[in-house]
Amino acid sequence: MRSLIVNEKTGFEIVDPNQTVVIRDARHILFYTNEPIKPRATCFNLPAFGQYWIDSGSIRKLASPVNYPMAELPLLIPRFNITPYNFKIVWGNNPSKCTILWEKRIIFADSKLKESPLPQMFFILEHEYAHLYTKDDALADQIAGNYMKELGFNPVQIGESSIFALSDRQIQRKATLVNSLIASK
Repeated sequence: MRSLIVNEKTGFEIVDPNQTVVIRDARHILFYTNEPIKPRATCFNLPAFGQYWIDSGSIRKLASPVNYPMAELPLLIPRFNITPYNFKIVWGNNPSKCTILWEKRIIFADSKLKESPLPQMFFILEHEYAHLYTKDDALADQIAGNYMKELGFNPVQIGESSIFALSDRQIQRKATLVNSLIASK
Protein backbone atom coordinates (compact mmCIF):
# COMPACT_ATOMS: atom_id res chain seq x y z
CA MET A 1 0.00 0.00 0.00
CA ARG A 2 1.23 3.47 -0.91
CA SER A 3 0.34 6.61 1.01
CA LEU A 4 -1.17 9.59 -0.82
CA ILE A 5 -1.75 13.00 0.80
CA VAL A 6 -4.47 15.22 -0.69
CA ASN A 7 -4.86 18.66 0.90
CA GLU A 8 -7.09 20.19 -1.78
CA LYS A 9 -9.70 18.82 -4.17
CA THR A 10 -7.54 17.10 -6.78
CA GLY A 11 -8.12 15.37 -10.10
CA PHE A 12 -6.24 12.23 -11.07
CA GLU A 13 -5.72 10.33 -14.29
CA ILE A 14 -5.69 6.54 -14.23
CA VAL A 15 -2.47 5.58 -16.02
CA ASP A 16 -3.84 2.23 -17.24
CA PRO A 17 -7.68 2.15 -17.21
CA ASN A 18 -7.54 -1.64 -17.64
CA GLN A 19 -5.99 -1.86 -14.17
CA THR A 20 -8.15 -1.80 -11.09
CA VAL A 21 -7.54 1.28 -8.95
CA VAL A 22 -8.36 0.82 -5.27
CA ILE A 23 -7.96 3.73 -2.86
CA ARG A 24 -8.73 3.56 0.85
CA ASP A 25 -9.29 6.37 3.32
CA ALA A 26 -7.13 7.01 6.40
CA ARG A 27 -9.15 4.33 8.25
CA HIS A 28 -8.26 1.83 5.48
CA ILE A 29 -11.93 1.63 4.40
CA LEU A 30 -12.60 1.57 0.65
CA PHE A 31 -12.94 5.12 -0.66
CA TYR A 32 -12.68 4.84 -4.47
CA THR A 33 -12.36 2.11 -7.06
CA ASN A 34 -12.83 2.04 -10.80
CA GLU A 35 -13.78 -1.65 -10.64
CA PRO A 36 -17.56 -1.39 -11.03
CA ILE A 37 -17.49 1.33 -13.71
CA LYS A 38 -18.05 0.18 -17.29
CA PRO A 39 -16.38 1.52 -19.29
CA ARG A 40 -13.76 2.06 -16.65
CA ALA A 41 -13.11 5.63 -15.61
CA THR A 42 -9.98 7.32 -16.92
CA CYS A 43 -10.07 10.24 -14.44
CA PHE A 44 -11.49 10.93 -10.99
CA ASN A 45 -11.28 13.35 -8.08
CA LEU A 46 -10.29 12.99 -4.45
CA PRO A 47 -11.52 15.42 -1.79
CA ALA A 48 -9.09 17.23 0.51
CA PHE A 49 -9.23 14.67 3.32
CA GLY A 50 -5.51 14.32 3.90
CA GLN A 51 -4.24 10.77 3.85
CA TYR A 52 -5.38 8.05 1.48
CA TRP A 53 -3.89 4.62 0.80
CA ILE A 54 -3.46 3.29 -2.74
CA ASP A 55 -4.01 -0.48 -2.72
CA SER A 56 -3.65 -1.01 -6.45
CA GLY A 57 -3.41 0.82 -9.75
CA SER A 58 -1.29 3.67 -10.97
CA ILE A 59 -2.52 7.26 -10.98
CA ARG A 60 -1.12 10.63 -11.99
CA LYS A 61 -2.17 14.04 -10.66
CA LEU A 62 -4.03 16.25 -13.14
CA ALA A 63 -3.50 20.01 -13.49
CA SER A 64 -7.03 20.58 -12.17
CA PRO A 65 -9.94 18.58 -10.74
CA VAL A 66 -12.35 16.80 -13.05
CA ASN A 67 -15.37 19.05 -13.65
CA TYR A 68 -18.62 17.13 -13.15
CA PRO A 69 -21.84 18.94 -14.12
CA MET A 70 -24.09 19.94 -11.26
CA ALA A 71 -27.74 18.92 -11.08
CA GLU A 72 -30.08 21.74 -11.96
CA LEU A 73 -31.89 22.84 -8.82
CA PRO A 74 -34.70 25.27 -8.10
CA LEU A 75 -33.94 28.46 -6.20
CA LEU A 76 -33.00 27.33 -2.69
CA ILE A 77 -34.30 29.48 0.14
CA PRO A 78 -33.43 28.48 3.71
CA ARG A 79 -36.42 27.28 5.76
CA PHE A 80 -34.72 28.12 9.07
CA ASN A 81 -32.75 31.08 10.40
CA ILE A 82 -29.94 28.76 11.52
CA THR A 83 -27.65 26.46 9.56
CA PRO A 84 -26.74 22.97 10.78
CA TYR A 85 -23.07 23.07 9.78
CA ASN A 86 -21.84 23.74 13.31
CA PHE A 87 -24.37 21.61 15.18
CA LYS A 88 -23.05 19.14 17.72
CA ILE A 89 -22.97 15.54 16.43
CA VAL A 90 -24.28 13.01 18.93
CA TRP A 91 -23.75 9.30 18.20
CA GLY A 92 -26.20 6.61 19.27
CA ASN A 93 -28.79 4.13 18.04
CA ASN A 94 -30.68 5.90 15.25
CA PRO A 95 -32.67 3.64 12.87
CA SER A 96 -33.02 6.64 10.53
CA LYS A 97 -29.19 6.79 10.30
CA CYS A 98 -29.08 10.56 10.79
CA THR A 99 -31.54 13.16 12.06
CA ILE A 100 -31.17 16.89 12.63
CA LEU A 101 -32.81 18.17 15.78
CA TRP A 102 -33.10 21.79 14.68
CA GLU A 103 -34.40 23.21 17.96
CA LYS A 104 -31.63 21.55 19.99
CA ARG A 105 -28.94 22.22 17.34
CA ILE A 106 -27.93 18.57 17.38
CA ILE A 107 -27.25 16.04 14.64
CA PHE A 108 -28.18 12.60 15.95
CA ALA A 109 -26.18 10.03 13.95
CA ASP A 110 -26.28 6.27 14.19
CA SER A 111 -23.06 4.84 15.64
CA LYS A 112 -22.88 2.29 12.80
CA LEU A 113 -22.10 5.17 10.41
CA LYS A 114 -18.63 5.43 11.94
CA GLU A 115 -17.72 2.23 10.08
CA SER A 116 -19.31 3.28 6.77
CA PRO A 117 -17.33 4.39 3.74
CA LEU A 118 -16.79 8.16 3.78
CA PRO A 119 -18.88 8.77 0.62
CA GLN A 120 -21.89 7.16 2.34
CA MET A 121 -21.32 9.15 5.52
CA PHE A 122 -21.12 12.38 3.54
CA PHE A 123 -24.17 11.55 1.43
CA ILE A 124 -26.26 10.94 4.54
CA LEU A 125 -24.98 14.04 6.33
CA GLU A 126 -25.27 16.31 3.29
CA HIS A 127 -28.80 15.01 2.68
CA GLU A 128 -29.71 16.08 6.21
CA TYR A 129 -28.02 19.46 5.73
CA ALA A 130 -30.08 19.90 2.54
CA HIS A 131 -33.25 19.82 4.62
CA LEU A 132 -32.33 23.39 5.50
CA TYR A 133 -33.82 24.15 2.05
CA THR A 134 -36.48 21.51 1.49
CA LYS A 135 -38.67 18.84 3.06
CA ASP A 136 -38.52 16.86 -0.19
CA ASP A 137 -36.13 13.91 0.20
CA ALA A 138 -35.46 13.50 -3.54
CA LEU A 139 -34.49 17.17 -3.84
CA ALA A 140 -32.34 16.86 -0.71
CA ASP A 141 -30.52 13.97 -2.45
CA GLN A 142 -29.80 16.21 -5.47
CA ILE A 143 -28.55 19.03 -3.23
CA ALA A 144 -26.32 16.55 -1.36
CA GLY A 145 -24.96 15.22 -4.66
CA ASN A 146 -24.04 18.71 -5.85
CA TYR A 147 -22.28 19.55 -2.62
CA MET A 148 -20.37 16.26 -2.74
CA LYS A 149 -19.19 17.09 -6.28
CA GLU A 150 -17.99 20.47 -4.99
CA LEU A 151 -15.98 18.69 -2.30
CA GLY A 152 -14.38 16.32 -4.83
CA PHE A 153 -16.51 13.20 -4.75
CA ASN A 154 -17.27 11.50 -8.06
CA PRO A 155 -20.73 10.78 -9.51
CA VAL A 156 -20.23 7.02 -9.11
CA GLN A 157 -19.50 7.49 -5.39
CA ILE A 158 -22.63 9.61 -4.99
CA GLY A 159 -24.80 7.08 -6.83
CA GLU A 160 -23.38 4.11 -4.93
CA SER A 161 -23.80 5.97 -1.65
CA SER A 162 -27.50 6.45 -2.26
CA ILE A 163 -27.89 2.82 -3.30
CA PHE A 164 -26.17 1.47 -0.18
CA ALA A 165 -27.28 4.10 2.34
CA LEU A 166 -30.98 4.20 1.52
CA SER A 167 -33.35 1.38 2.37
CA ASP A 168 -35.07 -0.80 -0.23
CA ARG A 169 -38.24 1.24 0.39
CA GLN A 170 -36.45 4.19 -1.25
CA ILE A 171 -35.95 2.56 -4.67
CA GLN A 172 -37.56 5.51 -6.48
CA ARG A 173 -35.23 8.01 -4.79
CA LYS A 174 -32.23 5.85 -5.64
CA ALA A 175 -33.31 5.60 -9.28
CA THR A 176 -34.00 9.34 -9.54
CA LEU A 177 -30.57 10.30 -8.23
CA VAL A 178 -28.62 7.69 -10.21
CA ASN A 179 -30.49 8.52 -13.43
CA SER A 180 -29.75 12.24 -12.96
CA LEU A 181 -26.06 11.45 -12.42
CA ILE A 182 -25.95 9.34 -15.58
CA ALA A 183 -27.81 12.00 -17.61
CA SER A 184 -25.42 14.76 -16.52
CA LYS A 185 -22.30 13.06 -17.91
